[in-house]
Amino acid sequence: MELMGFDLAEASEVLTPVFASDAEKWTFSGHYDEEGVTYTKLAADGVRNRAGDGMLGMIALGDGTHDSLRLEKAVVDVLGRRQYWQGYDKSKMRDASLAEVADGAIGDACYTFELCTLLHDRIRRADYLRWSE
Repeated sequence: MELMGFDLAEASEVLTPVFASDAEKWTFSGHYDEEGVTYTKLAADGVRNRAGDGMLGMIALGDGTHDSLRLEKAVVDVLGRRQYWQGYDKSKMRDASLAEVADGAIGDACYTFELCTLLHDRIRRADYLRWSE
């Protein structure tokens, strides 16, 4: 996917302050994204202060009977919401417009934040997820 005409150095200049900041970064299966950001040098200093990961929270709280650890499944099973990308074949994302991808990414980020907040609260209460109910 093109970066709106930015070359890698220009993209890094914009993204490094975000990823290198002290702000908490909450993800869902974030190691994949972090590897992409770090490997390509999109953020020159890597990702700093990754504070939570929804997928790891689901593993820690789960009983091992869940069908999937994908964000889309967590949105339905844990949050009880409709998938943000419902009906969209993500394997064709390369053909999507930048606006469509941005909308999907923002939706995923909102669900990730909501899910991580919920899971962090459950961890504090030792309130485990039971997938087979």
